[in-house]
Amino acid sequence: MGFEIQENATGTVLTLIGDINISSSSDLRAALSKAPTNLDLIIYSSELDYIDSSGVACLIMAYKQLAATGASVRLVDPSAALMNVLRILKFDSFFKVESA
Repeated sequence: MGFEIQENATGTVLTLIGDINISSSSDLRAALSKAPTNLDLIIYSSELDYIDSSGVACLIMAYKQLAATGASVRLVDPSAALMNVLRILKFDSFFKVESA
C-alpha cells in the first residue's frame, strides 16, 4: 500500500508508505479530494521510499485546496525522498516542516 489516511479532531493524517507513483497516485488524489478542507493535513512520510511527480501533484492539489480555506499542510519528519523531490521541483516552501 502507498498510503493510509485517517481523520481526527485536529486534522487529516496522511501516512505515505513505500512508493507513491502513477499507479497509486489516482487513489491518493481521490482520498485527498474527500478529506475536509477546513482541517490541516498532517503528512508522515518516514516510511516513504519514492515519490514521483504524480504523487507530488496530489500533495500540491491538497495544498491549494487547504490554503484557500486557511488550513495548512504540515510535513512531520519528512523522508529524504520526499524532501529531495520537493526541493528539486521548488515546492518545499509550500509546506510547514515539523519534528515529531
